[in-house]
Amino acid sequence: MRRAGVVVVLFLSTALLASSGAALAGVTAGDEALARPAAAAAPRPPVKQVLRAYGEGPLELAYRQQGAISFQARRGDEVTLSARTKQGDDCRGSVTLTDGRGSRTKKLTLVFPVFRVRSAGRATIRFRPFSRWCAADDPIRMQLVKLRGRNVPIDGKPVRLGQAELGFQDVAWLRVPRTGRVKVTGRDPRGKGIQISQAVARGEMRSIWTGAVSVEHGATVGTPDPLDVGPVLRRGARVGFIFDSAARVGARSALTHTVELDGPPVTLTSGHGREHVLTVQLPAGIRTYLDPEYQWSERGTSYWLPPRPGYPTAAGTYRMVVASAEDAPHQERTVRIRSYLDAPDLVVDGPPVRYESVEPGQRFSIRVPASEDGPVRLAASDVNVTGGGWSAQIHPSCGHDCAGGARITSWEPSGLGYLLGAPSATGDVRFRPGATGSLTLTLTSVPR
Repeated sequence: MRRAGVVVVLFLSTALLASSGAALAGVTAGDEALARPAAAAAPRPPVKQVLRAYGEGPLELAYRQQGAISFQARRGDEVTLSARTKQGDDCRGSVTLTDGRGSRTKKLTLVFPVFRVRSAGRATIRFRPFSRWCAADDPIRMQLVKLRGRNVPIDGKPVRLGQAELGFQDVAWLRVPRTGRVKVTGRDPRGKGIQISQAVARGEMRSIWTGAVSVEHGATVGTPDPLDVGPVLRRGARVGFIFDSAARVGARSALTHTVELDGPPVTLTSGHGREHVLTVQLPAGIRTYLDPEYQWSERGTSYWLPPRPGYPTAAGTYRMVVASAEDAPHQERTVRIRSYLDAPDLVVDGPPVRYESVEPGQRFSIRVPASEDGPVRLAASDVNVTGGGWSAQIHPSCGHDCAGGARITSWEPSGLGYLLGAPSATGDVRFRPGATGSLTLTLTSVPR
């Protein structure tokens, strides 16, 4: 299916390049071709042209009808266009803005084009729907939208954005910092977090729907669809965020720390979503983990920034973000980036392997050499662990689907699993934070 999609995209791209006179009307030949069967049955309705002021109501269009809204603008005004059916469904098409310095055309798809008016006076925004993407039995409402808003100071006092009004869109604007990382959040009068619904960057407005957004040089502002990645942000670039209701919007710098792998813990002041960026030098071929990881996974988040270390890790300098939950109170936490220790291979029906945690919270990598497919039993014996629990697991084999694997814990020290014998399997032994001691693992085949 994915390959077929690529063929369709290539076909449409070829058709777009072959456009001729249709482009003068704000549409490509490829889009015109999509409408050709309907056009053969009935002529396209005449263009509907009106004069509107900012904030006035929408222009209603019939199926396949083009619309043009003229308006008085100031130089520097930023405008976009909303085109939806009465049922609220988006309608795709091409949008052309004409001002005293000429015309520019962009596509309206899942991403809304944003235009900056280049000269004062009358301007016209024109919409031509793509017939394939607009319902034949539902008129289109074409709305001129002016972007307005306030600049958000970094590490300054939050600014207030009001309720949305017809024909206006309030935006929280800020500049991508020259260095470092900034987190943008919005809260209601009671201090509760508010969703960010859209982001504006480099002439595009797109949906993101998230509780907070972090901005830095080289990052992207995208949609939840991994196939529709937003533009890459650059130092000094202007980026804006739109909230789904009135909000107090603030921008806070992340705190940076240089840490040593398996070195002493670093104390972080967390709370209310504050971000910390940990920079660490990693050698090649290791696995790493955050200790204590559970504090950040249960009451916040932790993740590597691109380029992320793979496994085996390439030697280099990497950055990890840790942040508390938005509603977490202020508190101090200690954190370390640690490496998994290697251990002898755990062989099916082979000798037992002993794991010993001298330092609290240690983890070990497990490697299970290739064997025949079949059921197995993973079991722990001679367990002598204090200060917390432990777990051991063999990861499922993942191709198109994930299958197999085995897992045991300090509460269930023996369990059945299944191995897909080739290639070799991997796993780990984890001592919980504060736990030290030792245990022995065996992996045995189970008769079918």
